Amino acid sequence: MIKIKPGGELLNYQFLQVPQCNNCGTYISNLTIIKKDQWQCQICKRLLKLPVWYKQQPIQFDNFEIGLIHPTFSRKALFLIDVTSLVLCRMIIPLIESSLNQFDEIALIPCTPHPTIIQFINNKVNIITLTSTDQECKLELFYNCQTQFQKIRRICRIIESLAQYNHNANVLKSNYPIEIAQSFLNRLLEYQSIKIIHFSWIHQFIKPESKPQIDIKIGKNHYHLFIIQQSSCDIYNYYSEIVRNLHGKCYVYNDEDLDTFYNEVETFFQSQFCWEAQIQINLPQGWKVQKFQNLTTDSNQFYIPYLTTQDELSIELIQEAKQKPKENLVQTIITYKSNTQKHICVANEQISL
Repeated sequence: MIKIKPGGELLNYQFLQVPQCNNCGTYISNLTIIKKDQWQCQICKRLLKLPVWYKQQPIQFDNFEIGLIHPTFSRKALFLIDVTSLVLCRMIIPLIESSLNQFDEIALIPCTPHPTIIQFINNKVNIITLTSTDQECKLELFYNCQTQFQKIRRICRIIESLAQYNHNANVLKSNYPIEIAQSFLNRLLEYQSIKIIHFSWIHQFIKPESKPQIDIKIGKNHYHLFIIQQSSCDIYNYYSEIVRNLHGKCYVYNDEDLDTFYNEVETFFQSQFCWEAQIQINLPQGWKVQKFQNLTTDSNQFYIPYLTTQDELSIELIQEAKQKPKENLVQTIITYKSNTQKHICVANEQISL
């Protein structure tokens, strides 16, 4: 288990090339054997030339934990908010407002129960209910978190007022599952050719509708589902199909324990974010990756579009060879790019033989 932590030792090299094995891709680490002007790869045992600058200032790597910092490219986030729950809105809206520095652009879409866009035309509020028409797909959803901060705050106040107006709607027998908003979002993303790198659905759930798995589609965006369920309703398995097949996570809370919900969501909003991470796991001979994030795989390279400091990377290994290997070092490499820099994080761990 590799833990992601804030403020870790990151390698942000714009001009220097971090020493890396040209055979297996393993990076030099604080456990690497160095002899004069050479270093030995811990995975394939090749001897490689050591850069002159590395002798003067060796890199200090973190073991077992990986640190993240903010990337500098555009970070778009979209939030779907259930305004049929007044309690939910009163909890979530302040957290979103306090976390605007995490994002460059943000879209807040209240669901009443249908997804709704709030616009300002000549300083007047215009509320549009979305039905996936071509005309609606031309609408501007996102606001810049720095230059349009006051408009975002006005939208937050409007969403709170919608929650006061709609807070009894959840007594209805019918419910709006996530699919109602998906049809519009997927059409919008295709129409405008934009990419949302974070998608959160904050939702009070009453009763799941029976939907075939093929209907559960959110596109390629990374998302989080924060769901409060009624105590008599178990919907985790319903949404686990979404989580299993797409980039995302599902958090389910009981409506009798809103304190836990609030504390965990607050922690999520306050965590640091990393986008579009490439992960490579280098293993000694005789070992391979069996599961990554609890999904069976035969690859050692993975793409994760979105990570926070609250995430953990779950890696399950299996020994192929019958004989015990002499080496048992596992190196997990996370790289991601911003506009001008390449960020590299390396975690070294010994396999328990």
